[in-house]
Parts: sequence; structure tokens; C-alpha cells
Amino acid sequence: MLEHNNGMYYPSKYKVENNRILLSYLLEENKATGSRDKLLLAAQKAATALSKIMDNQRDEVSHVIFFNHLGLSMLCDSPTWPIELANANLRLSETDEYYQYFLHDLNFASALLQNDLITARSELDTLKATPHKKNVI
Repeated sequence: MLEHNNGMYYPSKYKVENNRILLSYLLEENKATGSRDKLLLAAQKAATALSKIMDNQRDEVSHVIFFNHLGLSMLCDSPTWPIELANANLRLSETDEYYQYFLHDLNFASALLQNDLITARSELDTLKATPHKKNVI
């Protein structure tokens, strides 16, 4: 599955690991059959697994893994997610539109979790205006 070429792997081994973690999470989510405790445990396991590889990834994959980690941390109400999201907004404010979409999506979720409907509406308006919204699953 991985092709090695001059020290690089295609697809990135971190991308493959990211996908494996997400697949495991989705399978556990499906098995949870509505149990909030099982769902939160699955999200916590996935967020922990992603945090272990976050320091190893390179380039754009780092943003993908970080956003997945942050989203799952928000879902399981990790105590660090508000700080991580604030840092993401500072550090990633210059990323391209593709990653800005995901950042606004996390900001939208954060605002809803904090019952800040004004910010949530603003983020939702930004998401609706983003051209990449049609290409994102």
C-alpha cells in the first residue's frame, strides 16, 4: 500500500494511520448503538491515538490530523480542546481556504457547545460562503 521514494512515503504513513484511527472510531461509534458512554469512550480513544502521531506528521497532513484530533477532543469534552482551538485560530489563520473551512467548522461547533449563537451564526455564514463546501464530505 505504501510506496517508498527517497525517504518519502505515498500516501503518507501518517495519513494511513489517521484513516485507520478514524475507521476504528466509526466502527466503535456504530457499535455504540446510541450509548453516550460508549460513544465518548470511542472518541477519547481516537483522540488519544491521534495525539500520539501529531508530532510526527509533515506538511498538510499535520493539519488534517490536528483537526481530526481537535474535533474528537471536542466530542469527548477533553479539557484541552478550548486552548487547542484558540491556538489553531492563531497559528492557522494563514492556511489556505481548504483548511480554513475545517477551522471554521470547528469554530462553529465550539460556539454551539458554548451556547454562543451569535458566533455560531457568523461561522455558519462563513461556511456557507466558502467555495470548497461543495467538495468537502
